[in-house]
Amino acid sequence: MACELAITIVGIGLTMGGSFGSAATTSAQTLSKVADIALKSSNIASSVVQMGSGATNIAGSVYDYKISTSYADTKELEAILERIQQAQDMELDFLKGVMERAEKMLEDVNNIIEGCTESQTAILTNVAPTMA
Repeated sequence: MACELAITIVGIGLTMGGSFGSAATTSAQTLSKVADIALKSSNIASSVVQMGSGATNIAGSVYDYKISTSYADTKELEAILERIQQAQDMELDFLKGVMERAEKMLEDVNNIIEGCTESQTAILTNVAPTMA
């Protein structure tokens, strides 16, 4: 738009004063400077837009990274909880085995005490104990 305005101004200047050669040269130089400034302004505006777009992409990438990191942390925590559950299951199985052995030993001790009681009764009553 600035370029079109400058061209229009130069065109008007050239139309109105075609005989003024030095004025036309000055107008051409001015138009050239205006066009150069307009081009530079356009480049600056384009660069600012690109910087804004780049900043948006960087922010999006940062959020994507944080989301990925959080997801990875969640998976790591799930794995830790799974290992804890497996350890608890192993402990429970171990404790069940210990309890079964303790019950078996208690049964064996009861049998021994029962045998001792029978022997003691037999000794006290002078009856020969039965051999099991």
